[in-house]
Amino acid sequence: MRVGIGRFIPGGKGRSVASATTAVVLMGCAVLEANRREGKSNAECKSAPRYAGEVQDVIIVGGGIIGTSLAAHLVVAPGKLGNPQLNCGSFGHEFSKPTPLRVTLLEKQSIASEATGLSAGTIHSAGPLKSELPLDNSLARTFTFAHISNKLYEHLESSLEVGYTKCGSIHLACNQEEKKWAARKAEIYTSHAEDSSGVRFLESKEKVAQIVPVAQDVVGGTFIRDSAQVNAGLAAHALADMASEAGANIVENASVTSLERDASDIYNVTTSSGDVYRARNVVVASGAWINDVLPKALHQPVRPVKGQITMSNDQVPSTSLEALPVVYFVESEIKKASLKTSPMCITVDADNNPLYDHAYGKRGADGRFYFGASRMHPAHDRDYAVDESNLRRVMNSKVFAAIPALRPHFEGDGTGSWAGLMPFSEDSKPIIDVVDGKGLYVASGFGAFGICWGPGTTLFLAQWLRGGVRPRILDGFGATR
Repeated sequence: MRVGIGRFIPGGKGRSVASATTAVVLMGCAVLEANRREGKSNAECKSAPRYAGEVQDVIIVGGGIIGTSLAAHLVVAPGKLGNPQLNCGSFGHEFSKPTPLRVTLLEKQSIASEATGLSAGTIHSAGPLKSELPLDNSLARTFTFAHISNKLYEHLESSLEVGYTKCGSIHLACNQEEKKWAARKAEIYTSHAEDSSGVRFLESKEKVAQIVPVAQDVVGGTFIRDSAQVNAGLAAHALADMASEAGANIVENASVTSLERDASDIYNVTTSSGDVYRARNVVVASGAWINDVLPKALHQPVRPVKGQITMSNDQVPSTSLEALPVVYFVESEIKKASLKTSPMCITVDADNNPLYDHAYGKRGADGRFYFGASRMHPAHDRDYAVDESNLRRVMNSKVFAAIPALRPHFEGDGTGSWAGLMPFSEDSKPIIDVVDGKGLYVASGFGAFGICWGPGTTLFLAQWLRGGVRPRILDGFGATR
């Protein structure tokens, strides 16, 4: 059941897009409304919530990709999700037979109305991990998370159309230092990937041109075949719908005002409408705003970081751009490793002056191009203002210099831009842990990797909630690290 379903507008209520057109549908997002499919009005769907006052197994706070994928893993039969447990490689031994649970998801606005709906939806995946690698290898964990997520999105696309394409990714090197880094990246990924043929070092501009024929100001790079892109808003809605159909209670427009544990270790979660939901376990997955929900003594070091995305016009791309892979720049990886910013992803100083030019992008399933640029300190926790001068500078210095053929697609009517707030921890790694020694969990701090790693990590979190034992793959993401 989905309660209080409203139109999906990426970025939430009252958010606008800087655009020359009067109506822009971000990222090709359709209106996914169960009530519309059933011929009901929104008012008819706003019935009394199920389970309010009854003790449930799990309450999830947050309706982004983390919350919706967790709900789906908890209640949907694995076969309907493409049997994601089969994509876990060496970590799969931890899985037990799924048991039905009573689950409610509470979302303060609408599904995917914040970082998920505003994201570029890129998935950096090199396929499954080699089975003989040690499980305490941090890259092995992220390999596994990304592969599980990638396969789940691919499965969703087969029946629900979530804007998924397996287009590969290219990491462009613009100088010799970056080319050495790209070579090392290819070597590391080749040593980890089960199918090493899916990772290629591109040692020259000519080799890059085999992947991106119109590339110009580059000297090499790395190509990863299994990387992909997805419309994350559509994916989150699809997962919420599947969870609802399997018995989960999905309640939108339900802002949590208090969270308390009683003497019986039952959590009482009160919403702004006065409804009280009760459960043995609560998972706070509300992105950059987890501390709005958590008791003050349990606050976590997660804060919003502003990312910006610009969207091309609706011109039909030239043949040379039709197969554009997801585009990354090696410079971003080098600078992130060398600069001691906090969080580690920040590309500007305390006054938002650029430290380096960060850019990445894709061609969406709708044919438009979407490029992200810079990660900035927001002026406040609801700062969605777009710095157009920053966007133009980064697009000119990085994107158009490397791929000049993209420039005409970002000129004239139909272009747009927006900003979103990503939840980053201080070390840019997720926090997935029990924070009160009982049944209060946190799943946040994914930063720029929520779409890429989210469904993979929540598969294991669901196992933890069912069995009470922390899966080994989640080691390293504790709240006290």
